[in-house]
Amino acid sequence: MEIATLAMASATIIAQGFLGEAGKNAWDGGRRFLTVIRGRFRGNGEVSTALARVEEDPTNSEAVDTLALLLASAAERDAQFRDFIAEAVAEARRDGSAPQAVRNYSDFRNASIGKVVNVDTVNGNLNF
Repeated sequence: MEIATLAMASATIIAQGFLGEAGKNAWDGGRRFLTVIRGRFRGNGEVSTALARVEEDPTNSEAVDTLALLLASAAERDAQFRDFIAEAVAEARRDGSAPQAVRNYSDFRNASIGKVVNVDTVNGNLNF
């Protein structure tokens, strides 16, 4: 799987985990994943800030995109980290309780995806 795809799926796992903590059932793998990410990037102000922005508003697509870019950058430099996030995404795809966006996003083959939207309930108009 492409690094950009892995990074976006990873950032989605983290965002969905924060949403889960806010009131829904969070995927357990997401919590473990976030713990490892926080530990690996402890002391990295840029990643810490990105994580804080996603935690503050997990629906903020710009914050999730920024986190994904930082994760992609780390994965490009570190094959072991890339393997770790690849396994986390694969586990999310296998686990039926994982965020739907993660399972669907990583199923695209050779597609150019600009934005991924996970819509639960819409009251009124929805435009893209």
